[in-house]
Amino acid sequence: MRLITVCGPTATGKTSVLLHAIGALQRRGRRAGVIKMDCLATGDDQVYAEHGIPVQVGLSGGLCPDHYFSVNIDECCAWAEEQNLDFLLCESAGL
Repeated sequence: MRLITVCGPTATGKTSVLLHAIGALQRRGRRAGVIKMDCLATGDDQVYAEHGIPVQVGLSGGLCPDHYFSVNIDECCAWAEEQNLDFLLCESAGL
């Protein structure tokens, strides 16, 4: 499994880029899923789910989402392996 992380401010197109990238991977017969990291709330998981993409959400609260991900990376990778993913994409609204 390969891990790809995409970080950036809110409303910069991270979800749109990942949807296109996952579509390209799927056309090549690859399975991809997303871990969405945010501070307090997100609706992006619904967007991924509507496209049939396996997705999990991590809400970091007062921590930087990127740091929260690094602390929980083992659980994220375990989930990806359970899903039999070729690619795990982490989308983070990092601070």
